[in-house]
Amino acid sequence: LDPGTRPTVALSLDCYPGEARERVQQALAGAIAGTAYDVEVPFVSATGVAKWVRTSGRPVMRDGTVALVRGAMHDITD
Repeated sequence: LDPGTRPTVALSLDCYPGEARERVQQALAGAIAGTAYDVEVPFVSATGVAKWVRTSGRPVMRDGTVALVRGAMHDITD
């Protein structure tokens, strides 16, 4: 990616192949609704390197509603 590229949810989801993309989309939808997630899924980097990652996120509440989802991703490839 170009160093000036701003990450987006859509750009990030493009890195998850097939079923993994659906799992991550469902996890994000759950977090937006208020439920934390923690999943291990295949991932393909912007340079085409296949990996396995563990991604987790939790909703951050403000005034009783989800204001944002804060998360992390870790390379767990053997």
